[in-house]
Amino acid sequence: MKKILVAATIILLAFFFRFNNLNWDENFHLHPDERFLTMVGTAMKIPSSITQYFDQKTSLLNPSNIGYNFFVYGRFPLILTKYLAVVYKLDNYNDFTILGRQLSAFFDFLVVILIFKTVLFLEKHYRFLPSIKYWASFFYAIAVLPIQLSHFFAVDTFLNFFMFGSFYLALRVGRDRPLQNTILSATFFGLALACKVTALFILPLNLFFLIKTVFVRRQSLIKITGFVFGYFLISYFILRIADPYLFQNSNVFDPTINIT
Repeated sequence: MKKILVAATIILLAFFFRFNNLNWDENFHLHPDERFLTMVGTAMKIPSSITQYFDQKTSLLNPSNIGYNFFVYGRFPLILTKYLAVVYKLDNYNDFTILGRQLSAFFDFLVVILIFKTVLFLEKHYRFLPSIKYWASFFYAIAVLPIQLSHFFAVDTFLNFFMFGSFYLALRVGRDRPLQNTILSATFFGLALACKVTALFILPLNLFFLIKTVFVRRQSLIKITGFVFGYFLISYFILRIADPYLFQNSNVFDPTINIT
């Protein structure tokens, strides 16, 4: 009972600190990056078909086609927010920002849970002290930077969640449902790349745990190569779906990056 109360307290604290006073600037749009994302997001239009969604030249979800050629972020957070804004009739300058902040807070809230689950996994398999999972999630729950970022509509918390999720799932590959966790880890990594290219920094760590699993099972070099290739292939296809405008054209066999 005591453990449940401690975990519940941490969860409630994390939720409160992230969702409290999300309209902190009272619709004055004081954050410049956030203001830019809102301007781009509200200018976007939902494509009329799946074909148009994947067409870099005509899709109005592509910032380059609506007058914003200089767009340095991944487009997935903005695309996700746009679809939700249209569905819930929040596609206007003020509500779009608040929705973006809510999503930002939501994804960072999920990171608190991921931290708890990651340390719980390490506790079971690597003899971590039982109290560490509570301390780790508690310190992240009250940390200033994540709380601050949760109150901004930017790509940072989206990126953090999908990066950490890909790591957590890669960590599980060697102990539990290797095929399923490999596919999920690759999916999360692809979504992380669709948020920001700096997601690449988590890749060496993910590959370490994946390759370690194959080595422990004494697989051949061909199987190791195939395992890693499969991971990259899944991530690539997820990236093409989540951020198709990163690429020069809609041909999945042409990975040329769009530099315009």
